[in-house]
Amino acid sequence: MRTGLSFAHPHMSAAHEPWMDGSVTPQSLFGSALILWLRSDLGVTAVMGPVTAAGTTPPAVTLTGTPNASAYNTSIGTASIEIDITTGGARGTALFTWKLNGVVQQTGQTTAATFALGTTGVTANFPTGTYTNNNVYTANTTVSAWADNTATGANVTQATSTLQPVYVGSGGGGGQPYIASVSGATTLLKHATLPSIAQGTEQFAVARANVASGGRYILDRGPTTNNNTLVQQTGPIMQYYPASANANFSTNVDHIVDAVEPASGNGTIAVDGASAITGSAGPAGTTTGISIGNRFDGPASGWGGNIYEIIALNRLATAAERLAITRYAGARYGISVP
Repeated sequence: MRTGLSFAHPHMSAAHEPWMDGSVTPQSLFGSALILWLRSDLGVTAVMGPVTAAGTTPPAVTLTGTPNASAYNTSIGTASIEIDITTGGARGTALFTWKLNGVVQQTGQTTAATFALGTTGVTANFPTGTYTNNNVYTANTTVSAWADNTATGANVTQATSTLQPVYVGSGGGGGQPYIASVSGATTLLKHATLPSIAQGTEQFAVARANVASGGRYILDRGPTTNNNTLVQQTGPIMQYYPASANANFSTNVDHIVDAVEPASGNGTIAVDGASAITGSAGPAGTTTGISIGNRFDGPASGWGGNIYEIIALNRLATAAERLAITRYAGARYGISVP
């Protein structure tokens, strides 16, 4: 096996491997056959998510504003913000410390109606009330939209703040950013009218499961549920449904999943470039729309882990294309592939 970060052809240095130097991408491989391409460092709209308050009768502090990418030294603004009340009292006398991504930024600040949190682009809004020194407020950057990088323009979105998944700007496989979903949550991103796809299609996903729970969705095709679905089952197993094709999918490890729905015959699934496993059922039929990180109808079936990349085609990939896209993803995310 080759590791995703150290490919080497006997007559070519790793720096010149096309999947290492960036010359191979889903766009370069599949062209107009590529109908959806979501990647976690491209086209993510990050916003400040809801505030969670803890402590004795905490007044309802809110955070407003758009996270400023340059403040975090990431390609997309991402932040975990914490405000700790250190001296209790009314607004205007209570003092607080605030942290960005776990690092203290300022201490001994006085609560005010509004307080700009450094250069983050985010403002803390302190309502009138009594603060106690065990009041703590936390919030994370969430995703309101994830842009499709194809001519289809099927951006997946979520307007409801409480249903937006968390965005983490670094630290995933290969150091890459990722969309973080909580197992069993109701969060999801969705495009209701991604153009119809009939049989003879293929989709790839790069993801990590942090828990081994069943019924957790990387993606689901609409308009009803469980069409061309990648769903984790207990085991841990990744299932391509309705083909009922199952492959091992170990937890706390990044994986590349390849799901094939042929024009006829049973569907298949392959993980990390291994031999495809054939399921027990045939094509699902024409589908419209897609959800990422949950089932299409949005129940408490949220994917529990990281989602890095989604690739969907309107045809089947060739064997050479499958190998190339697997090596592209292996190099990018540090995944061992053939």
